[in-house]
Amino acid sequence: MLSGNNPADPPQPPEDSRRPSNPKQKRPKQGGRRRSNDSSNPSSDQPQADTNPMGAPFQPPVAPLPQEKKASNDTEVEPLPLLSPPVQEKAIEELKTKSEVAVEVEVPAEPVEIDYVAQWMHSFLWIRIFLIIFGRWPFTYVDEEKKGYRFKFTWKCFGFLSYLLTTLFTIYGLIAAAIHVVDVLMNEKIRTIASRSKTEVLEQALMERHTMILIIILGSYIVNTVTSVFIFVRRQEIADSLTKWIKFLHSAKLSGGTMKTYSYVGLAIGNYIFISIVLFFLTFTPNPARTSTLIGGPTVVAMLFMRHFNPRNYLEDFVGTPRHQFMHVIGAAVFFYVVTISNAFMYLFLWLLKSIETALSAWNSRMATILELTAEELKSQNTKDRTTYEALYNDHIGIVRMLSWTNNIFAYSLEIHVLNQTIRIVYQLYLAAIVLDTNGDKVKYANVGKFFIRPMDQLPALLITYENIVLMIMILMASSYLEDTAYESYEDLRKKSLLRGTYNERESFFYLSMFQSFTSTTKMAIYGGHFFCVDRYTILHVLSAIMSNFLVVYQFRPLFDLDTVDNENWRTITGDFLVEFEGLPPNHTHPTAE
Repeated sequence: MLSGNNPADPPQPPEDSRRPSNPKQKRPKQGGRRRSNDSSNPSSDQPQADTNPMGAPFQPPVAPLPQEKKASNDTEVEPLPLLSPPVQEKAIEELKTKSEVAVEVEVPAEPVEIDYVAQWMHSFLWIRIFLIIFGRWPFTYVDEEKKGYRFKFTWKCFGFLSYLLTTLFTIYGLIAAAIHVVDVLMNEKIRTIASRSKTEVLEQALMERHTMILIIILGSYIVNTVTSVFIFVRRQEIADSLTKWIKFLHSAKLSGGTMKTYSYVGLAIGNYIFISIVLFFLTFTPNPARTSTLIGGPTVVAMLFMRHFNPRNYLEDFVGTPRHQFMHVIGAAVFFYVVTISNAFMYLFLWLLKSIETALSAWNSRMATILELTAEELKSQNTKDRTTYEALYNDHIGIVRMLSWTNNIFAYSLEIHVLNQTIRIVYQLYLAAIVLDTNGDKVKYANVGKFFIRPMDQLPALLITYENIVLMIMILMASSYLEDTAYESYEDLRKKSLLRGTYNERESFFYLSMFQSFTSTTKMAIYGGHFFCVDRYTILHVLSAIMSNFLVVYQFRPLFDLDTVDNENWRTITGDFLVEFEGLPPNHTHPTAE
């Protein structure tokens, strides 16, 4: 009798020896089909239809047999209990897969190092092309691999050729325009109107009628000539400053060229191009007489530029001739090119301001992070990440030095540009005001002989005024934003230092050095030639000066036209010329009195 269920029985022989040789032999009632741990015998998984003598279905015991609790020593992974070999293999594979996925997720990704020099050069590319086209960038650069880029002034580049041609062009334009303006206007003081030729009188009438255009073109010639001289004198300083700035950005790991850097400058240039396109269409519209300034202004510019090439009587039969069309097109091109040159150097100034401001913003963020750390956390900071007190102070000094270099590069150029823009705005506002006040069918009788009608002439005056005001305010606002950003971390530093009771030697040195920098007599701001410090109050001062000068000019009320009160014949001659030249109404010389 088998006693397999008795724990006191001696150990059983191997399973193969206990298996009956006859497969049809019946087992005892309390026994049942045994599961084999040998996964190589697939027939062991198939159920056997055993029944007891009474014919009832065979029920396996609840408790497993002792032999089923033994684990096989031949397998590497312990099989799960009560699972068939295929199910065991599937479970093992799932565990291996989960463990492999977990390992892959835990592998940290390598940080991507930012190339700050390449980022700066990429953002500087389009402004550099713009400066080369308009002759304000006679420099080139050399890639020195690990040392970065080195800028230098050289005549062996296209930028120098453009700079040379632009300089000669503006110097010639300034000399020719100044001589011809003096020659034409002095004739009125030296010779009477009756003793002059028709061409001489009409030249004077056109120049006085387009005084605003004369102010813009002569001011632009002066600004361009002074800027060209400054670029040549400071050529080495400009190249060295940009070279040092790039090396500093690389060592300090600060970004100086982002979307914020060139989007601000792009806004200023886009505004200027938009206004220029509008004026261009108004100039060459099928009925350009609606804007007298845009039809006569370009011709006056060309007349001053090439007057000595024209015969002395070229205005007597001038209207509608090929010479008239040629001078109109040449004058419009010269006007656009000269005014753009006068603004180009200020676009470079704007770009450098935004580059320094971007670096300051990154430094302020780094500074705020350090101030929030505890003493224990500060010990883990390292110089490689520029998060130590020594690295922070050195980076701060590098930014302040670049700010000082920018002030030296644009000294006197900024002041001259602001002065030129202020004079332009004053006279353009006055022209728009006098046209709106005196123009139309109802003209005061006191203006008979002093004023010629200007249909819609306030439109170009207001458009040019808008462009000049926007550029000047953007320059002043960028300078004031730079000062605000430079002192942004001063309050945080002051408050943090008051909260600490004790300091170690490094902290004391850092706080004292930063306080000395922030409270220096020379503020971290734009000074130019040290005539004034550009901040938010400067914008109000400039706008106040514009309004004050506008009111003074408006009180004197110069009419920007030839005074023909004492000579009605010349008023008729000049009026008839303007009818053909600008398309004015035939009866505009006889205004209706109120």
